[in-house]
Amino acid sequence: MRSLTQGVIIAVLLVASSAHVRAQWSVGAGLETMIDDNVNNNVLRQSDRISSFGLQAEYDWITERTNTGLLYEGAYNYYSMVPGRTNQGHTAGLTFAQLFGENEETLWNAAATYGMRLDREEYAFYDNTSFALSNTIKHQFSESMLGRAGYTFRLMRFSNLSTFNHAEHQVFAQTSFFLPSQTTIIGQIDLGMKLYSTPNEDSTVAISCSGMP
Repeated sequence: MRSLTQGVIIAVLLVASSAHVRAQWSVGAGLETMIDDNVNNNVLRQSDRISSFGLQAEYDWITERTNTGLLYEGAYNYYSMVPGRTNQGHTAGLTFAQLFGENEETLWNAAATYGMRLDREEYAFYDNTSFALSNTIKHQFSESMLGRAGYTFRLMRFSNLSTFNHAEHQVFAQTSFFLPSQTTIIGQIDLGMKLYSTPNEDSTVAISCSGMP
């Protein structure tokens, strides 16, 4: 009887704690066919017909100020003329978003994903895994000024081509001004760095600034 009572109490607490939480599923799928007229510069210099099937699924827990989600994306690409190039990719991840401020003027987004690409034996050198973390914050300074900033980290590992293993860092900051004349001025700066496990001349650091009226 004691264990039954404890079970009832736990059940009631779970119901109470989830009273202000909404959960929802989002599922999508797509099928398409395209002609690859050597756009990928494949070593065979041969056109191909590619049939692609994609699947996306996401489950979200939503409260007044937060949104937590689990996601999955999968793709299967079949090459009709050169079946050996057929490959598949899978990505799973966790996303989180939260509003801050009395007027909910600040939005923070974070995500973590893990993905893999699998090829057939003839092209197994393309096989890779990736891990990514991202953080973005958006703040409404006023009705006429909006700011955004973010950081992304990505790690790539090639099981059969370790020379291409690398880590990538990307940072950006953006400010938007909304003028009474219905003109928007956007200023943005991006900083990126790619570091290979085996140092070589292809390691890059890039900085760019841009503006858009």
